[in-house]
Amino acid sequence: MKNAIKRKEPLKLYFIIILLLLISAAVYGEEQKPRVGVLDFTAIKVPNPEALVVGNIFRGDIVSANVFDVLDRNNMNAILAEQEFQQSGCTEASCAVQIGKLLNMEYMLYGSVSRLGDSYIIQVEMINIETSKIFLSAKKKFVSIEKADEAVSIIISDIQTKMGYKADGKKAKKLKPVLFTISAALGAAAVTMNGLGYRESNLRDKAYANYSDINIANNATLASQYYDETIKHQQRMNAFNIIAYSGYALSAGLSLWGILSPSKKKQLAFMPGVIKYGDKLYAAISIQY
Repeated sequence: MKNAIKRKEPLKLYFIIILLLLISAAVYGEEQKPRVGVLDFTAIKVPNPEALVVGNIFRGDIVSANVFDVLDRNNMNAILAEQEFQQSGCTEASCAVQIGKLLNMEYMLYGSVSRLGDSYIIQVEMINIETSKIFLSAKKKFVSIEKADEAVSIIISDIQTKMGYKADGKKAKKLKPVLFTISAALGAAAVTMNGLGYRESNLRDKAYANYSDINIANNATLASQYYDETIKHQQRMNAFNIIAYSGYALSAGLSLWGILSPSKKKQLAFMPGVIKYGDKLYAAISIQY
């Protein structure tokens, strides 16, 4: 007589699905704000007090913009004083990098206020301390020193945009890559579920064939065991199929939504991959739009 069929619970599958969804969801995690220091603005053909005032306006507005983790000016000066380093007159990138390393900053912001004819110009640069490269630069012309706050606001807004932040200081979410990653994870999980449903269908058919053969032989006890196996495999097959086709529908819906929704990005990037379950490999494609 044949032994009763052994059931294998798909624990590996559940682990794969949970891992994929956790990886996708992790993209939404809150990012830490970059650490920056702001140097005093250099005066070029303008009185030093005016450049200092403009620099203080800029420092206050960049803190209010909620884009960076800004080092307090007093703390910065105290650290530099301990290192016997003067920040005044720092207009060169190499100087800003040196100060940034002393302060353990990721970026440094430095700039100048200059006079050109009847106009004023604010020039601000942001340098990456690790690479020593200018990360961004912004410039604004204004007609009088009384208009400096308006020019500073425009520069701050420009910095926010270049850093990928919205006007309210919140990070602009890159929804579509996340959307397609989740869609790919759902699609891969659906393929796996469908494969498991197919396996359960085969096991159900085998159990039912054994039940029929043994039932003809009038072995009621063993036939009952195979009949119970048939019902259990049928139930698991139904559950796997329901989950699989739900996953297909969600994956297709998310993909269509992402493709048809407005976006400034016009390129599609296909990243093929595979998921292994048991002895089988299941194809998965992640799409970034």
